[in-house]
This record gives sequence, structure tokens and C-alpha cells, in this order.
Amino acid sequence: MHTVSVIVPVYNVEDYINACVDSLLAQDYANTEIILVDDGSTDTSGKICDDYAQNNPSIIALHKSNGGLSSARNYGMDHATGDYALFVDSDDIIAPNTLSSCMEAVLHSGAGTDCVVFTYVLIDEEGKKLGTDAEADTFPRNVCVSGNEALTYLLEDRIQNFAWRMLFSTEMWQHSGIRFPLNRLFEDVLTTYKFFMHSGKVTFLDERLYVYRQRAQSILHNITARTAESYREAFIERSDAIEKVLPKLHSLCEAQRYKAFYRVAMFTLTSTQQSVLEVRDKSISYLKENRPSASTLEIFNRKQRITLSLLRRMPVKSIAGAITLAKKVQLAISSRQENNDN
Repeated sequence: MHTVSVIVPVYNVEDYINACVDSLLAQDYANTEIILVDDGSTDTSGKICDDYAQNNPSIIALHKSNGGLSSARNYGMDHATGDYALFVDSDDIIAPNTLSSCMEAVLHSGAGTDCVVFTYVLIDEEGKKLGTDAEADTFPRNVCVSGNEALTYLLEDRIQNFAWRMLFSTEMWQHSGIRFPLNRLFEDVLTTYKFFMHSGKVTFLDERLYVYRQRAQSILHNITARTAESYREAFIERSDAIEKVLPKLHSLCEAQRYKAFYRVAMFTLTSTQQSVLEVRDKSISYLKENRPSASTLEIFNRKQRITLSLLRRMPVKSIAGAITLAKKVQLAISSRQENNDN
């Protein structure tokens, strides 16, 4: 039976770490090592990790000076001994059958399967379900494809850039030299494509195995000019790197470069910070000045095509107001549906 290493970067998550680790201990796949990497926490997270390690032989607690998420993930992988590995963020949880389902998919797909990708649900800070993932209608349905074909799915935005939703072979990690970039925002965008690029086969498992907690202090909820610019740069850098190795994917990479400006425009649309507004306006100006090709529009879903059209034609204030109203209506509908269900 293959061994799975679960890498958990830990930093100041004393309110959430117990739920995370308990979900790992509840796995129905026995051959597992759990590596908790305390990244210089200043709360009681480090002690909680030590307590778990002292009472559970499958848990290893490591401590290092603070270096950020990428540093902690790399450090954990440097100590992993499993045949396969999985990253889990310390404020999230996974379903009890996550590892067994992934390893069954590896067995079914056969030799050369270096990566298994699954999907997720969203919860808020209190654990209330927010909904399913944004790719519910586009996620590949239980298929095994080549690494390059999986890369195409990524560029088509059929799946999103989250490292924690991929079980991968440690041999692939070691031989490819993959490392998460230090001191960079949106490190997953800059890294996950490499998992596919270096995989022989990738299996897509249409099961919601991961529970992703949306927290108010996350990067995506605290927009700065640097965050917005880093967001755009990450997608452009990813596209450039892929096209350099696989020039046949030029059209998709070009589409992603264009969409990078759209992402920033939407990401910053309702901000009130002047520096952020400047980044937003530059992105919208780019969209207005550059008409998207038919092939570029193929990676925009129906809603995105509508908002792109609005961005290119309407004043920003009008668009922001319309989108804010639409979100309020959607929240009201969701709340009413939930009350009816209860």
C-alpha cells in the first residue's frame, strides 16, 4: 500500500487547527503521515501541533522561523517520506474518504498517474456552507488524461489554481524540481501548472472532498494595489512560462494574458482605495483598447462575457453598482432557499 504524506503549513490558526488535524486523523486510509509545519506562529498553534504529535505516532510536528506559505510547504516536502503527497491548509478540513478516494483513483488509472485532482465546497469562518466551487459546471468528469491535456483544462479555466486540491507523486515533485516561489503572492497560480506539465497522467476525480474556509483576512478580501498587480502578473507569468515550453498552446496563453486584466478589473471593481482604483482603471483601459478575439472569448463563461462587455462599454460606477445589486439579490435568494430547506 502506498504511503501518503499530508503537509499542513501552520501559522496563527489556533481557532481552526484542531478541526483540520482531526479531519486528517479521521481518514479511512491508514498508511498516512501527517506533517505539521509550524511557520513561526505567535499564538498557541505551535503547542497544539506538538500536543498532537506527542499523542499520535502518525503526526510529525516541525517548527521553523516564519517564511510564509510557500516556505512552509517546501519545508514540509523536504521531510515527506510518502509515495504521494497532499497539501492541506490549516484552517480547512477534508472529507474522511479523501485519501482513500484519491489512492483508489491512482490504482484505477494505472502506472504513470502522477496527479489526482478533486473538487471542493466553501464555508465561512463559522463553518456555514457558502456553496459549491465555481467550477461545478466545468470540472472534468472522472477522466484520466495526459499532463499536457490537463494543462489545457487549466488554461481553459475549467479548473482553478489551488494546490490543496491535488494529490501528487513525490517522485514527480523531486525529479521536476518544483518549488513554491518565496515572497510571492498567488503562489498557487505560479506553481500548480507545473504539476501538470511534469505529470505523465492526471486523473480528475469529480468528488467534493475538500472544505475550503473563506476568511475575512485573506488576501482576496484585503485588496491593495500590490495585491491587484501581483494577481495580474501571476497569470501573465504563468502564461509566458507555459507557452515557452508548449508553443502550441499559444492561443490559450494569449487568452489568459488578456483575461488577467479582466480578473484585476473585477477583483478591484468596488474598491475605494485610490491606489487600487488606479490599477483598476489601467486594467479597464486595456480591455477597452484591445478587442478580444473569438478564441480569447472561449475561456470566458456566459456571465464573464456579459461583464466583460459592460467593462468595455459602460462607466465603471454604473457597472460596480449593478454588480453590487446583483450580489445582494443573489444572497437574498440563497438565504431564502436555505430557510426553505430548513
